[in-house]
Amino acid sequence: MAKFKKRVIKRLYTPSFPSWPRRVWREDGNVVLQADTTAFRVDAGVLIHQSPIFADLLSETVLKSQQTYQSCPIVVLSDSSYDLEHFLKAVFDPRYVTTDDDSDLEVAVLTAILHLSTKYVIPHLRRQAIRSLRTNYFPSSLALWDALNLPNPPRRHTITEVVNIANCASETRVPVILVPALTICSALGIDQIIDGVENASPDDTDQAQLTPHLQRLLLQARPQLQHLALSKTLGWLYGHGHPCAQKCAAAKSRAARSLLDGTRPKQSVWFPLSIFDVSEIVDEDMCQLCVDDFNTSILPRRQEAWDQLPSIFGYESWEALTRMADSDELGSDISKPNPSRI
Repeated sequence: MAKFKKRVIKRLYTPSFPSWPRRVWREDGNVVLQADTTAFRVDAGVLIHQSPIFADLLSETVLKSQQTYQSCPIVVLSDSSYDLEHFLKAVFDPRYVTTDDDSDLEVAVLTAILHLSTKYVIPHLRRQAIRSLRTNYFPSSLALWDALNLPNPPRRHTITEVVNIANCASETRVPVILVPALTICSALGIDQIIDGVENASPDDTDQAQLTPHLQRLLLQARPQLQHLALSKTLGWLYGHGHPCAQKCAAAKSRAARSLLDGTRPKQSVWFPLSIFDVSEIVDEDMCQLCVDDFNTSILPRRQEAWDQLPSIFGYESWEALTRMADSDELGSDISKPNPSRI
């Protein structure tokens, strides 16, 4: 995802332009947008109607000073061609972004649309992107989190996509997306948090790195998430539970000590939303009543952990974040972008 640059418009001096790749190319379009080395021919009127930023960029005075292609002014943007392609598809096709739970738009596509709909101030498109991300990838309820992540296979997203949406959600001020994205990133190793990540496929060299601000936030959150996993999700170990033979109570006590003193391998024990099997936690055999008690306690304890996630990342509650997203109150803070970031 390209970062904002100070200049959006500049002259195009490349004579080989007609041979460049073309995306969202409408023969009846009256302006050509260039991003990287890709061209887009569209109707300027649609962009002007939807975006006050484009209304300025595509004003008659500005366009008269631009080089032309087939009588269409050429405007060079600082955005990536990937981001701009999907943004324009969403602008010109109202059905492109949906909140259906079977939406096939990838996280990277929705990230691009959220990024540019925020930059170019198109509120309805921004809200659509946020809703689709929440519905299909980064929910604000534990029930939907489980529905998306527990099936085999779960809805897929690459780790680079998660890092990129975390950066985008932070930049565009959408904490209801940022909190679940950072929760996923909390499973990364220290080196990955600091140095960045790349997809595992040998055919995919995509790389991503958290911003310094998010790196610090995540490193500060990791001990709290670890404590949350031990004190809430696995709180069963410290309770009395079912009154059974002393053998089970002693086994629970030994397991709890091994977790607290660090002698047990950490693995996924530190992730507060994990659904554990009792055999992962207690090495010794336990009676069926205690096993049942453990299994019954996991869901409400995971809910307690889920409810505390926003506060770990510096926000009030899921309810507050959801209200903010539904009304897009944060969007009002960025309705007038800083010109120095364009």
